[in-house]
Amino acid sequence: MKIQRMGMVLIVILLVPLTSLAYTSGTCDRECLLRLMKDYLAALVAHDPSAVPFGQYVKFTENTAEIPVGYGLWETASGGPSEFQIYAADPVNQQAAALVMMKENNDQDILLGVRLALKRGKI
Repeated sequence: MKIQRMGMVLIVILLVPLTSLAYTSGTCDRECLLRLMKDYLAALVAHDPSAVPFGQYVKFTENTAEIPVGYGLWETASGGPSEFQIYAADPVNQQAAALVMMKENNDQDILLGVRLALKRGKI
């Protein structure tokens, strides 16, 4: 039982770098784009922009204002996505979108719409 659990942990540890390698290799299929979106949302809640591959000229807007990555919701997101999650992926144009319920400032529910576009494997 203990060996089986260690084997599963090892598989997860080995697969995590492979999924991030998939979207940095250039082009993503549908599953890769959805994984990128979920990784992005997890990084948002963890307040860790370095967990996803941002390009040098990334544009981040919040409430129609362009702000640097790492500020705004990157500082205040506290949970989610919850049970309401809609994802879309466009492998032809290398884009992914999500509409999800999340938490901000520990208790405030927010409806978050996100669109990510990849160029050369970076957001």
